[in-house]
Amino acid sequence: MQPDCILTDLVMPVKTGFEAVKEIRQISDIQDVMIIAIFASVLDLDRAKSCLIGCDFFLSKPVDEQNLLDLLQEYLQLDWIYEDLENTVAANTLIVPPPEEMEILYELAMLGSMKKILERAIYLEQLDEQYALLAIKLQELAQDFQEIAIVNLVKQYL
Repeated sequence: MQPDCILTDLVMPVKTGFEAVKEIRQISDIQDVMIIAIFASVLDLDRAKSCLIGCDFFLSKPVDEQNLLDLLQEYLQLDWIYEDLENTVAANTLIVPPPEEMEILYELAMLGSMKKILERAIYLEQLDEQYALLAIKLQELAQDFQEIAIVNLVKQYL
C-alpha cells in the first residue's frame, strides 16, 4: 500500500502518534509521505516535537473540514470536483402522476396488494420516465411489504 497522506492522532491507546510517526519515517517506501498530526491541545511544545519527529502539518480537534481539504489540495496538488447540487436536486425531484393514478395506488395500498402495487409501479415507469423515482420507491417498499409506508407515501400526494 502506498498512501499519499497519513493522518495520525497524537494520543492513541497503544502507542503515541509521536512513536507511530517516528516508525513511519523509518519505512523507506513511505518515509516521504505527508503526515498530518491531529490533536486536541495545540501546545507550542507539541508542535515543535511534531516537527522534530517528522509531522508535516498539524490540525487541532475538532478538525475543520475545509482546512483539511485545503491542506490536501495544496500539498497533494488535487483539483476538487464539485457536484452540481442544483441539477442533482432537480434530477431527484419526485414527480407524481395525475391524481387518478395516485388514487389507484392508494386503493391498492389499502388492500395490501403488494403484487399489484409492483405491477402498477412498473406500469407508471413505462408510462413516463419522469415517474421513475416514485416507481422505484414503490417497488422497494412493496418488495419489503411496507404497507403502511406505501399508504403514507401515496396519501401525501392525493
